[in-house]
Amino acid sequence: MWRQRSRAVWLKDGDQNTKFFHNKASQRSKVNGIKKIKDEDGVWWRGDEHVERVLINYFEDLFTSSNPSNIEATCEVVQGKLSEEHKAWCEMDFSR
Repeated sequence: MWRQRSRAVWLKDGDQNTKFFHNKASQRSKVNGIKKIKDEDGVWWRGDEHVERVLINYFEDLFTSSNPSNIEATCEVVQGKLSEEHKAWCEMDFSR
């Protein structure tokens, strides 16, 4: 068991579709998921729809300004930084 858990063995053997590697992958996906999230009012929300709504609200507030200033200066700094491909990607409709 300890041999399988060592990082060196993991790197050497890789994913050989063993029970050990399958369990590690399953455990990692469980850990990386967001089960619940606290909104700005301190209320905990569960479920994909609620978590998604809280995240969208947070980032909309973060990246939206009701009083924009220095727009020209900002545009000058970022001008030419995005390729046409990146611009097209940014303008696409959101999809999962």
